[in-house]
Amino acid sequence: MNPSPSKKLQLAAVLSGALLCMLNQYLVSPALPAVMAEFRVTADVVQWLTTGFTMTSALMIPLTAFLIRRLAPRRLFLIAMGLFFLGSLLLGSGLSFGMALLGRILQALGAGVMMPLAQVFLLGSAPKEKRGSAMGKMGLVIAAAPALGPVLAGLTVDRFSWYWLFRGVAICAAGVLLLAWVCLPRQKGDHTAALDLPSLLLSCLGFGCLLYGFSAIPEAGFLAPEVLISLVVGVVGLFLFIRRQGILKEPFLDLRVLRTPSYRRAVVLMMVANASLAGGTVLLPIFVQNVCGYSATASGMLMAPGAILMGLLAPISGRIFDRKGPRILNLTGFTILFLGNLAFCFLTPHWSLLLIGTLYSLRMIGMAVNNSSLLAWSTMDLSETMTPHGVSVMNTFRQIAGAFGTALMVFALRLTEQAGGSTLTATTQGLSLAFALAAAISLFALLLTLKPLAKST
Repeated sequence: MNPSPSKKLQLAAVLSGALLCMLNQYLVSPALPAVMAEFRVTADVVQWLTTGFTMTSALMIPLTAFLIRRLAPRRLFLIAMGLFFLGSLLLGSGLSFGMALLGRILQALGAGVMMPLAQVFLLGSAPKEKRGSAMGKMGLVIAAAPALGPVLAGLTVDRFSWYWLFRGVAICAAGVLLLAWVCLPRQKGDHTAALDLPSLLLSCLGFGCLLYGFSAIPEAGFLAPEVLISLVVGVVGLFLFIRRQGILKEPFLDLRVLRTPSYRRAVVLMMVANASLAGGTVLLPIFVQNVCGYSATASGMLMAPGAILMGLLAPISGRIFDRKGPRILNLTGFTILFLGNLAFCFLTPHWSLLLIGTLYSLRMIGMAVNNSSLLAWSTMDLSETMTPHGVSVMNTFRQIAGAFGTALMVFALRLTEQAGGSTLTATTQGLSLAFALAAAISLFALLLTLKPLAKST
């Protein structure tokens, strides 16, 4: 049955908002040199435009389940997109670096909520037998952003200026706001739901310190005091957060979703997939530019085919999930991901750009096959009220796993480089070691997929 025109408009509003927020993550990096020159700030300072955004958006994800319940999806969507719009205006004003950073934080407050909110909306608007197709649409959005973002950013910065980049984002955000205001259904939130402040603080402390600790590992090392302190504080904060959720009558983030075997398996597989994939996206441009001697443009174009393939395959894998279930997709996806990671263990400086791009695309195909099915499968056995909690937990753990995987792979590269020898040889060996770790992680996921799923009790 085809959706009604009103449903199509609702879907267009939600997916457009999600795409804009995802796209925004890939627009800033090409503009950083221009921002540095404009405001005369150092690289360490300007990096807060990306670090601040990443940290803030990640901290908003656990809060989303409570906000959906308290405000209802339509109101929350309008608030999140409104914050994103205001942040884009501040960035586009070009007044000062402080104003740009404030704008970036406002963007992150909206974007952190938008992605899980869009997933909840898509899952709620589709019957269970069509959830794979619904998540396939989400997968298309996730894949389109890294393919389009750097290209749009580069063209805008080169032909106009960096602040016109964010003025354009603000105009698009205003259009999404208007469409959402007109077409999203009005619902009542639960105004009796009270925010548990200790849970919010423990969530920020635990997840925030873990993410910061992992991000600091590549430069400082595992044993650096700031890394150890951050990780210990993060683990303690997360332990206290989990313990508090167990005693609350109405948890801030209901972790009982992890008692559902299918959900628990899907979350673990998604974490492992992200951990094995994320680091390679960071490391391959380093290899292509520093070892092979190609330009930044060439390394960017290297990523585009994989992102395009991921976008094309996401809806297909979603439809296959609706007909066949997750097992065949997970076996296929993790096999491809493992083989792609394993091939990069034999990396040499003599590899052609075509070979590197083909193997990178192979890894992205493996992720595309898995992504939609895992997102859909994770919520199949959850009730409607538990679905927002399930989506928030999934996205939070996925962020942590991606940060850990990236930190582990980059640290392996740095460790090999510090061992001495030729820079090119050390970098190549470090990348081979990093991808060996990624291959081991993806092999673990493949073996886990072969294990029969425990029955719910």
